[in-house]
Amino acid sequence: MLSPTLFSLYVDDVLNNINKNGCLIYGLSISAVMYADDIVLISPSLSEMQNLLNRFCKELILLDIRVNTTKSVAIRVGPRFQKKCETLSADKEVIPWAAEAKYLGIYILSAVKFKCSFDKSKAKFYRAVNAILAKLGNNNNKSVTLQLISSIALPVLTYALEALALNKSELIMLDHPWVRSFEKLFNTFDKKVVKQCQYFNGYMSITHYYGLKSMLFISKLSTSSNVLLKTLYDCTRSEDIFNLSNKFICSVDIFVKDYMRIIYDHFDVIT
Repeated sequence: MLSPTLFSLYVDDVLNNINKNGCLIYGLSISAVMYADDIVLISPSLSEMQNLLNRFCKELILLDIRVNTTKSVAIRVGPRFQKKCETLSADKEVIPWAAEAKYLGIYILSAVKFKCSFDKSKAKFYRAVNAILAKLGNNNNKSVTLQLISSIALPVLTYALEALALNKSELIMLDHPWVRSFEKLFNTFDKKVVKQCQYFNGYMSITHYYGLKSMLFISKLSTSSNVLLKTLYDCTRSEDIFNLSNKFICSVDIFVKDYMRIIYDHFDVIT
């Protein structure tokens, strides 16, 4: 039971020492983000990243810990992301450049701006749905099957969406596997019929689930004691809520006060 606490005490000095320099995020100097033993190093330039890695490795050596380069990759985000770069190294071992990096179950792409890939999430969703349908066979009850899909497969598809700023095309892309599961279960390709099946069985589209999850996430951020999270909340709250309210054709003030009813009513209208 003491292991997490002791590990936090061990690495606290490491993070404090390397966070003195790095990228500025809303005025905060952030060069490392860590959850358990998974860490992301952030730097504005290649040379600064190598310096950061060198300092990071020196700090870890003092704790008799080493970077596992076999599980580490480097990605570049920005207008020059496709340009060939010099290799990075940690403890004289090369860290390979990659097209994407997995962190806490999220696949972050090397692109012009911050962007995530959902291909693996969709593939896992399809596997989970197919496994449920195969197990039930011809004896499946529609309501029971939907309950199993929503409790087992849907969380895979919607994992961590609330922490991301998704555009319309990304939401449509994520909604497709969810719609396909209804099409297969109810043996129809009519989009209107699918929406009615969702509505009368107590479900909604991914866009509507995204709206609910995002607003709950923003509400939790407002009470966070973490300095970085609180700063992100203070600086991005207005824009995030404005974008969400636009998706559901509502003014910001009204949306904040009664977003759950507005989101449910919006799905009722389009159905």
